[in-house]
Amino acid sequence: MTQASLQDWTYHGTYSGVPQGSIVAPILANVYLHELDLFMKGLKEQFDQGKRRAKYPAYHRQTERIRRLRKQADLLKGKEGKTEQLQEIQAEIRRVDRLRKRLPSVDPFDGGYRRLYSCRYADDYVIGIMVMYHQKSTPFDLFTTLPPCGCPSLAHQSRLSASLR
Repeated sequence: MTQASLQDWTYHGTYSGVPQGSIVAPILANVYLHELDLFMKGLKEQFDQGKRRAKYPAYHRQTERIRRLRKQADLLKGKEGKTEQLQEIQAEIRRVDRLRKRLPSVDPFDGGYRRLYSCRYADDYVIGIMVMYHQKSTPFDLFTTLPPCGCPSLAHQSRLSASLR
């Protein structure tokens, strides 16, 4: 965007462009980046895989153990002389539940699940990719092609990074 300038109290006008920060700038960003939004929507449809992540086996083993212990506790409730055994079962339920809360309920390393998220605010764009790091096609390969709007690649303003969690 080009704007007029004032140097040594001399006004230097321009015949094209819109001053940066003007009221029209966000509208022009929306018009220009609409093609990028459409491109990202199509890319998301191609990239997304799987409805939901697979269950994490250790978490669901603990859940099943808690279910069995609660069933035992329900059978002991109301019976005389079984309060000590009932308290032991309830303590075991609490212990297993504390262990279960440390585990993820879904498999974070599910290779059949991947997602692409994008968010744009005015002319800033953030792209989030959820994929296994060791998969053959890296997520960064997706961005080697430019969208049809011909948006210039601003390498000095862009950053690609991976989180290995």
